[in-house]
Amino acid sequence: MSKESLVTLQQAFDERRSIYALGNELPVEPQAIVNMAERVLLHTPSAFNSQSSRLVVLFGAEHQKLWDIAEEKTACSRRRWRLFWD
Repeated sequence: MSKESLVTLQQAFDERRSIYALGNELPVEPQAIVNMAERVLLHTPSAFNSQSSRLVVLFGAEHQKLWDIAEEKTACSRRRWRLFWD
């Protein structure tokens, strides 16, 4: 690969952006997402072919519960951080 090609490739990596709105509405059926995720997991290489990857796919109330827990834990961490520095 030429130096110019390498620079162009690096610029493409640096400038790549995925801009989209996140929300609770799915543009496809949940089973289509599960099927896609299973296929990706099955065909993704693993170190020494250990096949140790695991995946959890959540929809609806379970999905919201996970985000509620994450939000609660990060808020708790932020409070601890403030106590440390105040």
